[in-house]
Amino acid sequence: MHKRAAPFSGGKNIEIYRLRGVQKSYQDEMVLDVESLSLESGLLHTVVGPNGSGKTTLMKLTSFLERPTKGTIEFKGGLFGPDTTVPQKVRRSVSMVIQDHYLFDGSVGMNVSYGLRARRHDPSFIKRSVSSALDEVGLGGFEHRRTDTLSGGESKRVAIARSVVLEPEVLLLDEPTANIDKISSEMIEQIALRLKSEGMTVIMSTHDFHQAYRLSDNMVSLVAGKMVDVSPENVFPCSILNNVATLKCGINISVATLKEGKGHIAIDPQDVLLSLEELESSARNCIPGTIKRISLEDSLVNVYLDIGTELVSSITRGSLEELRLSPGLKVYATFKATSVRVL
Repeated sequence: MHKRAAPFSGGKNIEIYRLRGVQKSYQDEMVLDVESLSLESGLLHTVVGPNGSGKTTLMKLTSFLERPTKGTIEFKGGLFGPDTTVPQKVRRSVSMVIQDHYLFDGSVGMNVSYGLRARRHDPSFIKRSVSSALDEVGLGGFEHRRTDTLSGGESKRVAIARSVVLEPEVLLLDEPTANIDKISSEMIEQIALRLKSEGMTVIMSTHDFHQAYRLSDNMVSLVAGKMVDVSPENVFPCSILNNVATLKCGINISVATLKEGKGHIAIDPQDVLLSLEELESSARNCIPGTIKRISLEDSLVNVYLDIGTELVSSITRGSLEELRLSPGLKVYATFKATSVRVL
């Protein structure tokens, strides 16, 4: 495989995608509604949101595996809509690794070479390209390994190599680190970063907000099929009645809204105060929880609580030391009803 040249346009990356008024429905149920979205080339973009938020649907549309029900997708100057036939040249510019990927029975080399053989490349070129692609994903020398002997993480990396060997301009990875071990997850993260550094545009979906923050140059947050300008942590589906949002886990949260019915709420982690005892304050929400883990993020510390579901609080290092917080400790999370955003 040839090393890709990093995109350059006077210090600014070129827009490769622009979505306008894009909607996708299945059996009259709208699952994605994106008014406007622009993605630049040569970056690592993450699409983040809870299960059912529309991440995979957006990935399928931008990989041209499916067409939008309404709206247009502009890709490298071409405009594609509900009735547009996508040229083969465009399809070959984009490759997607789906979450539930499938490997053929047989050898790793046979799987990785599949696309090149379908395009009738020279056997010597195929052999070199497969070897290079496997090196790229940390599986050098695996050409003759049978796919039924691979671990989950190795299988995922073979699927990535099968796309990378085609040298697409855009690589889409749908939840690539879901349901695999930590070491394999870290390796896939490094693969994505390395491909970006070589000039490839990488679009990766994840429900792991911490992972999205660490990896991405640009993050797209989805909730219930819509882009939202909120921190992707602490977004909860709920049912609202009489200024009370009831989460799926049964927790009730006071909100300040006229809305009622099913929806989502979002709470900024920096608005969540932690204490060792229940606070006497005007804040209408004070919820007991147990610390699951603590993560240092630049000047702030993210504390992940189990309150029946996961709630994140962002505090200062000083507060962490003062409260002597540690995993397993029981604390109280306090926030105002006006801090809860109803989406």
